[in-house]
Amino acid sequence: MMKKIMTCYGMARKTSLIAEVDDSKETWKLGVRITNLWVVEKSSKVNAMEMIFMDQKGGKITAIVKKFDIDKWKSMLKEDNTYIVQNFEVNHNDGQFRTSNHPYKLVFMKGTIVQARQIPEIPHNIYHFTPFDDILAGGASTEVLVDVIGELSDVVQIQKESVPKRVVLVLKDERNNTLHCTLWENYAARMISFLETHVEGHVVILLSLAKIKETNGKYPTTIQNSMYCSKLFIDEPLAEIQEYKNRLGSICVNESYSQKMSQFSSCSQFTSEEKFVQNDIVKSLSQLNEVQKECYVVTVAKIDKVCVGNGWSYEACFKCNRKADCSSLPFTCPKCGKKNTETVPRFRVEVMVSYNNNSSKFVLWDRECIQLVKQTAIDLKKQLLDEGEFDAMAVPEPIDCILGKLFAFKVKVQPGYKQFSVTGVSDNEKTIESIRDKLQVDEDSLMSKKGKSISSFLKEDDAYEIQSLSATADSDTTSIGHCTPAKRLSKDTLDDDFACQDLPSVQLSSSKVTKHIKTE
Repeated sequence: MMKKIMTCYGMARKTSLIAEVDDSKETWKLGVRITNLWVVEKSSKVNAMEMIFMDQKGGKITAIVKKFDIDKWKSMLKEDNTYIVQNFEVNHNDGQFRTSNHPYKLVFMKGTIVQARQIPEIPHNIYHFTPFDDILAGGASTEVLVDVIGELSDVVQIQKESVPKRVVLVLKDERNNTLHCTLWENYAARMISFLETHVEGHVVILLSLAKIKETNGKYPTTIQNSMYCSKLFIDEPLAEIQEYKNRLGSICVNESYSQKMSQFSSCSQFTSEEKFVQNDIVKSLSQLNEVQKECYVVTVAKIDKVCVGNGWSYEACFKCNRKADCSSLPFTCPKCGKKNTETVPRFRVEVMVSYNNNSSKFVLWDRECIQLVKQTAIDLKKQLLDEGEFDAMAVPEPIDCILGKLFAFKVKVQPGYKQFSVTGVSDNEKTIESIRDKLQVDEDSLMSKKGKSISSFLKEDDAYEIQSLSATADSDTTSIGHCTPAKRLSKDTLDDDFACQDLPSVQLSSSKVTKHIKTE
């Protein structure tokens, strides 16, 4: 009897399916393929290594190696390889932007075992595509990254010279539903390279582990790549793409890419200075307070000093970047409904600017500060803490790099407000000189018509009714509408949608998408 019991308990543990994993034990043994593997950075330092395990049934679960254990495992763990793995800490899979919809996630621990093993029955990847209908109707969770496949229907915008690079596409599914897709940085660069060489024919795009950004007012529901883990396949020989193209069959493409790119080129022959001032009024600092209607204005000014009375950053909701109440963490954002366990710092820098003996106060938001300072608010906060500076009012020295420099600004002007919210900035010398030339013409005209009010120089049908901002302001989808006096800042939304892991939607018309590209 004793011999029988010992034989029973001496047997090797059998492998389980990923779908069976729960937190009832840590001794799970799985046969898996690593379909995705990436490193998460924080303040330019490796913070964790994450991956997705998949079994032969297509079940997926996220696995995490903490930063202190990365050196132990990084040489053994390779993307697309198969392994027998066992013994993990099992935690609930909660939080934002989850990379699998499994209720649990695995964390490597001291007793974890990983054995390389050939397991040919596990496919290279099984994508679980989320239908466009579910995304557009709000049925798909915005907290879980999704796989999407569709035909390239249109290219709305290209910003290849901006920081960060951006491409806005429209994808179409087999039911003719359309979904906007924003690609950032390396993903955008790959798309731009493809568009420059592709001639004609159906183009099918597969984006895995994409973020869903919900409709926000007039801004459409959008998918976009995540910072670290998304994969982009553009018309590549993947089985899923080929099967999708086969289903498209002989449906003709209404317009070849050579024709479309030709149109894009013809409508994009603007100089950088023309693009910056496109659709906006050019006014001097002295004229800003005299404008009688809300509008967007382009001007030039030198940044003289940083105003420190209201600090240089604010703590925001991860999702919509609304100013957060840090005294009550965790909190539910009153704007987007997101449950936050922590906040994220965003730039909000007040500066005094001057030009021709006139001065004014401008407010620089997150995107513009990142463009000028070349660092994020997260990075600067981390550097201050590392140096032992814990006072939130301490302004990081790198921000001083903007002082004493002349810039072209695009600002939102609201009658009655004495400070102006910046929605675009440029240090391009030709752009600045072009605007200065226009300002000189205006000043000469004013001198010759002394005594007339500024309203006599602004036609009623002038560009007050702004249909769309230039490309430099498109990603600031909400903050530009909240330029408020300093005493009301605690009550108003402080939004700027470009962040390290929360990349923005793009302002688009609700009508048919235009077939134009704005290049920068």
